[in-house]
Amino acid sequence: MIDLVKLETLLSEELSWRRSEINRLHITAESSLTDGEDRIHTALNKSLTLLLYSHWEGYIKKCSLIYLQYISDQKCNMADLSINFKILALRKSMKKLANAHPKDGGKTVKLSSVLGYFSEYDEVVNGKYFIKTYYDDADKYKNNSLINTESNLNKNVFSSILENLGIKIHDYYLEELTPPFRSCLVGEEDKSLIAQVIDQTLLKCRNHNAHGRENSEHAVLSFETLKYLKQITLVMMQQFSDDILEYATEKYYLEENKANKEAYHVEVNQVLRQTIESILVEYNSKLEDLSIIEGNT
Repeated sequence: MIDLVKLETLLSEELSWRRSEINRLHITAESSLTDGEDRIHTALNKSLTLLLYSHWEGYIKKCSLIYLQYISDQKCNMADLSINFKILALRKSMKKLANAHPKDGGKTVKLSSVLGYFSEYDEVVNGKYFIKTYYDDADKYKNNSLINTESNLNKNVFSSILENLGIKIHDYYLEELTPPFRSCLVGEEDKSLIAQVIDQTLLKCRNHNAHGRENSEHAVLSFETLKYLKQITLVMMQQFSDDILEYATEKYYLEENKANKEAYHVEVNQVLRQTIESILVEYNSKLEDLSIIEGNT
C-alpha cells in the first residue's frame, strides 16, 4: 500500500541512487581529463552518455509505475478520475475489440466481442480503479506495457507518457532554445529545449555509442557538454518527481480538480525556466571561454 509518505520516499530513493551513480562516473571522467588520458577520457565520456540516458529512461518509467500504483491504492471510484485513467484501465479490452475479427478473415467484427467489450466497460467505469504495476518487481515491471518508453525516450514518447498519467507537460520544455544547445543543431527542425537536449543530444549520442559506431565529433560529447547535459537532465528528472508529488498531494488526478492544476504549472514553469536558464548561461559562457582559448593556441 502506497500512501503519500511512502510515495515521497520511493521517488526520493529512486532518484538518489541514480544521481549517485551518474555523479561517480562524472567524477571519474573528469579525473581522466585532468590526467591527460585522452583515450580513457573519451571512453568514459561515452559511458557517461549511456549511463545518463539509461537513468533518464529508467527513472521516468519506474516513477510513472509508482504513481499509477499510488492512484490504484487510493481505491478511487473510476467515475471520479480523469479520463486518462479510464483509458489505461480499459486498454486490454480495447485491444481485444480492435483484434476481434473472424478467423475466416472477414471484416465484420463478432457481435460477441462487442458485447464482451461493453460488459467489461461497464464493470470498469462503474467500479473502483485498480491496476497492478509490479513497480517493486524488477523482473516484471521492466516489461510492463502500461508505460512504454519504446527504448527511445524522446520528446514525443515522454509527452505520451505524461498524457497517460494525466500530467501536463511544462510549456518551457516546448519553447525554442536559442542559442542552440550545440552548434551542430542549428539546422534541426524542432528547436524546442526538450528536443535539443534529449532527442538531438542525449538520445542521438546514446544511440550512436550503444550501436558501436565509430567516434565522431558530434556523436561523442565533450566533457563540458556532458557536464551541463547532466545538470539539465537531472533537473528534469527531479521536476518529474515533484510533479507526481504535487498531483498526488493536491489530488489533481480527480476530474473535479482538473482546472486547479493550471496555477501550479504556471508557477513551476517560471522556476523551471530560471533554473535551466542559469545552467545554460554558465554553459554558453564556458563554451565561449574555450573557443577563445582554442583560438589563441
